[in-house]
Amino acid sequence: MTDILPLRVAMAGLLAVILFSGSAVATKIAVTALPVVDVTVLRCLVAALAAAPLALGLRLKLPRGRQWLYLLLSSFGGFGLAPLFYGYGLALTSAVHGAMILAVSPIVTGLMAFGWERKLPTRRWWIGCVVAFSGEMILVFFRTDTGEASVAGDLIALFSTVLAAAGYVFGGRLTMSGYPAKSTAYWGCVMAGICMIPFGLVSLPGLDWGAISPGSWGAIAYLAIGATVVGYSIWYWALSHGGIERMSMFQFIQPLFSLVGATLLLGESIHIEVGIAALLVFAGVWMATRAPALRVAAR
Repeated sequence: MTDILPLRVAMAGLLAVILFSGSAVATKIAVTALPVVDVTVLRCLVAALAAAPLALGLRLKLPRGRQWLYLLLSSFGGFGLAPLFYGYGLALTSAVHGAMILAVSPIVTGLMAFGWERKLPTRRWWIGCVVAFSGEMILVFFRTDTGEASVAGDLIALFSTVLAAAGYVFGGRLTMSGYPAKSTAYWGCVMAGICMIPFGLVSLPGLDWGAISPGSWGAIAYLAIGATVVGYSIWYWALSHGGIERMSMFQFIQPLFSLVGATLLLGESIHIEVGIAALLVFAGVWMATRAPALRVAAR
């Protein structure tokens, strides 16, 4: 790995994070109108229906051996369980709180990757992490929340970030082993859709399809296509080229874009502290992504 992150890898990571950032608002819109399980099932099924023709048309190879386990853990954990718990959390808390809770994702993802690789973060990585996280703390503690939030919702959403981080790490390991990023994303979507079929057989028959508004369908479509099929294919490519530890720092940017979406679509106000926090977050990400290769931990 080179000391400085290549520009195209950084831009790919940024684009993926921007796509992911709409998840908080889209999930809030969807779970306000529909049961959480139905939202998750529809998200996975729509993503699978979109990804399957792409995987077959591009003749993407299936995994082999241990790669199947990585794909299963990445798809069911990251595409299925993480959105399910995040949806339950957003049903009990505000979109702003849901966006801010995502701030811990880089730390969780990075630490999981460090443990997997038996590597220690460099001092520059830690400094960048602290600077970026201080920006997130300003957003959390110095912003007036206009939505309804609860501790239970926040904790459930927090648990979902652990599941998502695990999915990132397993998917990243899969692509770094030589398995293509598109295959990881597309076949992962298909596998997640298959895993969600039993849930759908229980929940979807009782759904009032005629009561689903265009806005709810739009939110589900965004979650399935934009945040899942497109977002994950770009993200896994970035992970395979930039490293899980350094690319995870881009997740610090995600809550900032989520706040913008909450402001524009949900009518929540945004204040000057958000701008200050943004400067700290971008500065921290810049420092961490320029960190040299990580040191191997002593056994």
